[in-house]
Amino acid sequence: GGGSSPREDLIKFWTDKYHAGNLRLCVVGRASLDDLQKTVEQAFGGVRPPPPGFVANGIMDRIHAGKLQLPSPGESHPKDEHGEFVFLTEHSTYGPSVAFGPDQLGLIREVVPLVESRSVKIFSAVPPTDDPVLRESRPFQVLSHLVGHESPGSLHHLLMEEGWINSLSSGIGISCSDFCLTSISISLTPKGMRQRDQVLAKTWQWLALIKDSVMNDPHGLIEEYHKELKTITDISFKFREMGDPTDFSSRAAEKLFDYEPHKVLVGSSEAGEYDAEVARAFLQRLTPQNSLVVVTGPDVEDSQDDLDSSARDGEWQIEERYGGKYRQVRMSDSLLEKWNHPTDIDSRFSLPGLNEFIPEDVSLRCDDPDSVATFDPDIDYRKEP
Repeated sequence: GGGSSPREDLIKFWTDKYHAGNLRLCVVGRASLDDLQKTVEQAFGGVRPPPPGFVANGIMDRIHAGKLQLPSPGESHPKDEHGEFVFLTEHSTYGPSVAFGPDQLGLIREVVPLVESRSVKIFSAVPPTDDPVLRESRPFQVLSHLVGHESPGSLHHLLMEEGWINSLSSGIGISCSDFCLTSISISLTPKGMRQRDQVLAKTWQWLALIKDSVMNDPHGLIEEYHKELKTITDISFKFREMGDPTDFSSRAAEKLFDYEPHKVLVGSSEAGEYDAEVARAFLQRLTPQNSLVVVTGPDVEDSQDDLDSSARDGEWQIEERYGGKYRQVRMSDSLLEKWNHPTDIDSRFSLPGLNEFIPEDVSLRCDDPDSVATFDPDIDYRKEP
């Protein structure tokens, strides 16, 4: 058809990418280090060296090559000429090309599924989560924790109580070196599909409540949530069980792109202190105009004249690879205003309380002489209550 040869493209890709500069290796074995080194040299000694001047796309590689400058300790975070917070790795690899820019965001997309399902998903474009600034304070973890919380007064609890959803989850939907998409995924009941305007309105109200707490109470409840998650992460790392060595070596090799070797083990388990400025900058990205709302269900083909979150004005299209049927429209100004600035936040909403069951002392009781019980051989302890 006049296009390029797949074989030639594949050979070029292999030639450009498969060399030692793009390779990170972790070896796990019971043999001595000398024997392991011999094995590595035999297996990988023939790998081609990188081209002159090559710099891999890992964070550590770019820092060592002087292509990524991190603020010094105590130095303020970088900002652009408009005073906006700058995340150093965002769009730094493929820019100025942007995968999810203004043309791909601020849309409502309706999809007719090939297998019956009903869901609403909100994808918001944010900086890469391995950006050095985000990796330190991790505001996305607190956000995911709160959006998916199931306590009374939470979004999940309210939507379940109304009978609108089957499940709700939150996290990172797509993670790349240039950007990430946060994801709020809501599985709807048939009733919830009919009431999806309300489901979406409540979701944006819940996000507004979280953002208000971050913006107006910089060292309040949100910071306490951060400390909770940091404590849980520290305990999980300290008492981590042995895993599969193949999985471990694979993950460790990948982390060598973004961590110094002495940080590979603790890596993603090490969280820094809460940074209110970073949290604000991250949460400011969670707006309707910076998001893609995807509504999936067999019902989207029905009449939807009474729904604000409908793409009824868009033309149906067929996805060329899988034959999926979809349509999309840009969010109206009135809908953006309603979701950006909800005037009436549901009075049933309340941020969850702190977890009082997180242990602060995980030392063994037998280490405390005053706590050691005296064993009496004449007592049948099996009969004790």
